[in-house]
Amino acid sequence: MAKKYLIETYGCQMNVHDSERMAGLLDEAGYEPTLEDADADVIVMAVPSHGFRGVLRDAAAFVRPWVPVVSLSKGLEQESLKRMSEVVHDEPAVT
Repeated sequence: MAKKYLIETYGCQMNVHDSERMAGLLDEAGYEPTLEDADADVIVMAVPSHGFRGVLRDAAAFVRPWVPVVSLSKGLEQESLKRMSEVVHDEPAVT
């Protein structure tokens, strides 16, 4: 049975482009897309940096502890000036 991926995309055309590119790479690696978070073996998030923390908190409700979350977000969080990798570490429900 093939591994599955879920991609959450919000925001600009660049996020859509990044999501499509990541989907292609995952497809080439033998993964299949899913719309069900419970089926995902990897979750990819392409969201604007200003909304990343909120989407991450929402995702924490359904992300199983062993499922990697890949962020395609660019830039710094406006309020804290933290990189997205630092924001992930701030949210203990996801790490």
